[in-house]
Amino acid sequence: MTILRGVSLVEHVIASIGNDLADGGLSEAELASCTLTGKPMPPSLLRWLAFNRGWTEFDFNPAKLDQTMGPAFKIFEKLLPDDFYSIRASYSDCTWWFLYAGLADDIGEYPVFLADVDDRYLVKLEYPGFDLFLADKLLGGYADPGALKQQSLLNFGGYSWCEIYGVAADIDGNEVEWEAAPIRSRGDL
Repeated sequence: MTILRGVSLVEHVIASIGNDLADGGLSEAELASCTLTGKPMPPSLLRWLAFNRGWTEFDFNPAKLDQTMGPAFKIFEKLLPDDFYSIRASYSDCTWWFLYAGLADDIGEYPVFLADVDDRYLVKLEYPGFDLFLADKLLGGYADPGALKQQSLLNFGGYSWCEIYGVAADIDGNEVEWEAAPIRSRGDL
């Protein structure tokens, strides 16, 4: 079974929901000026923003996790040194989703992380790109484990989630101490 990704997946989402969320989107000039701290926007996000500018509540202002989630999250800066962009608050005041402007994958997508301060202060790699975030939130049941693993290796040291206390899980679900594990690079793929 082929898993749709990128703009193709966003087109599928738009076709599935019809014009229910269409709000005119951003103009071509506005889209042309969109970047992530000088990096290109993910193609899926650009396509969605051309269709709808409001549902995602995408914040074009870059931030570090501690600026949004609080000083306890500064510990993640060594592991996740690039900027985060808030996508949309969850329905809880304890959980937020962020697009991480680290390394793009083979189709130009950046990972989407969840940051949580409810029971455990943690950061979790939720989606390998905005495309799957959007499809899962609007249609449900969308995942790509292979792409998630690739983004974990590219941008999150091979982890699935990490707590501020040093406890983590690798991408295969094994509990580890995240501060002791080496951070991987694109060359390790």
